[in-house]
Amino acid sequence: MNPWAESLGPVVISSFALQQLLELIDPILARFIKTNKATVLNLLAFFVALSLSLILELRALRPFGLARLVWLDTLLTTLLIIGGRSGLMIW
Repeated sequence: MNPWAESLGPVVISSFALQQLLELIDPILARFIKTNKATVLNLLAFFVALSLSLILELRALRPFGLARLVWLDTLLTTLLIIGGRSGLMIW
């Protein structure tokens, strides 16, 4: 299998899943949090994406041979997952 698809495929799927989760949670938060809803959603997205990246061992830099920099790979993968559809329109 292509190493690009092998490493970025799960990132794209996780990104879509996270976006759908946030869309489900958004109306619930709107009822309880009025002023800082966007900040709460952003923090929730970051921690869910970081958890997915760590638990599922998703690595976006693996095809580039940068597997030694695990912390950087985890951070970049987390940011790619948070990007959602708009952040992943790179092709």
